Amino acid sequence: MNTPDYKRSSERARRRLSVIFNRLTRTTDGNLYISYALDTPGCMAQGATIAEAERELEKAREDYLRDWWKEIGVAW
Repeated sequence: MNTPDYKRSSERARRRLSVIFNRLTRTTDGNLYISYALDTPGCMAQGATIAEAERELEKAREDYLRDWWKEIGVAW
């Protein structure tokens, strides 16, 4: 049975995310952490801990890159 397209695209995005991942994580007031992806302008995520903010950023980057690739016509 073939793997659905949406699952293949997630796998491809994860592989590409592991290649380039420039990020910055900072705290706003000690209770909230914000992670920024420096190589994907405007892509950021927040969490109660640094680890949570980075996990959420990884998900946000995957969505960001998938949408961008679709916009420029990269075939999945």
